[in-house]
Amino acid sequence: DSDNDGVSDADDQCPNTPNGESVNADGCSGSQLDSDNDGISDADDQCPNTPNGESVNAEGCSDSQLNNDADNDGVSNADDQCPNTPNGESVNADGCSGSQLDSDNDGVSNADDQCPNTPNGESVNADGCSGSQLDSDNDGVSNADDQCPNTPNGEEVDGNGCPIVRLNETDFIITSENKSCQNDVGSISIVATTVDFFKATLTSGGITTTSIFVQSVTFESLPVGTYDLCIEINGSPETTFCTQTVVPSIESIEVTTELIEGDGLLEISVTGTNVFEYELNGIRFSSNSSNRLIELQEGENRILVYKGPDCPPVYETSVVLSPEIKVFPNPTALGATTVAIPNIGEQVTIRLFDASRRLLYQNEVENVNGSIPVDLTKLSSGLYLIECEWGENREVIRLLKK
Repeated sequence: DSDNDGVSDADDQCPNTPNGESVNADGCSGSQLDSDNDGISDADDQCPNTPNGESVNAEGCSDSQLNNDADNDGVSNADDQCPNTPNGESVNADGCSGSQLDSDNDGVSNADDQCPNTPNGESVNADGCSGSQLDSDNDGVSNADDQCPNTPNGEEVDGNGCPIVRLNETDFIITSENKSCQNDVGSISIVATTVDFFKATLTSGGITTTSIFVQSVTFESLPVGTYDLCIEINGSPETTFCTQTVVPSIESIEVTTELIEGDGLLEISVTGTNVFEYELNGIRFSSNSSNRLIELQEGENRILVYKGPDCPPVYETSVVLSPEIKVFPNPTALGATTVAIPNIGEQVTIRLFDASRRLLYQNEVENVNGSIPVDLTKLSSGLYLIECEWGENREVIRLLKK
């Protein structure tokens, strides 16, 4: 290794390497290489990549490399594809700065283009942005596709840029009931609070039923159980509202009645359902409340109660409303009260009971048509019952002594 460069003479393509210079695998240092073949070693060549055949000076620079960069962007005129680069702007290998390039061919230079990659042929504004690249209301849908400009900030929109209307429980009145006599089927009713084309989907046990409606719809003949109900504006699944509703089973119902003394009213109380029908003297009525007051007629009143329109009666009674008997004053702080009896035409028995139904007084009068005093002087304050009985009729009136 005559030149001590670490490469044996047999492999050394650059003998006599100056002492201390680094060499490549061929034993050549920078001072021994001339990559552009201009006769100046790479170590001394201040103008690498001299075009082939061009004469160079002692520094390895040809005329095309010297004083031939008119815009001083560091790229020679021969290689500069963007002459007249503004002073101080950075350029690429072709000598072009951002203000000289227009990558998307929209007529706005890259340096000023706020919307690069404008689709070919689309008109742009001074910022280089086309309608498909702008979203003025920041709803995520470009102006070109936005059918609802000026969407309020933060509102959720659909693919057309229009606010999504999501339905909720306040938009519908949903009821379920079971009017069957056999306790096996019922119904679910939906009433919308607004008018639109809605689609209701009802699912239970893997079975789905769908109905299109405008304002109301009822699903009939539904087995008792829990149902998943989803409602949407028809054709707009993003508006869907879902809930669960139950078709109840009908429990056995119990009926009690109480005569409201002195008012000619009968209260019907039903447990087990809030919906039932009742019949008064052959006329049938519906009730949506578990308690119902009905006005009786003088004489016999026949009352029947039914689970539903096609069901047999579950309760039957008869109430005779006789001419009115009154007790006054009532309440009273006096030592006596008066029982006023109309012309009944037969014997009337008057009884006075305490709250425990203990008999305190009894009087029988014939064909009375007037007032019968009842002595209360020995009685303490409290609730008492005055019973008037004639023939098969009986009337009980509450009396409060203060």
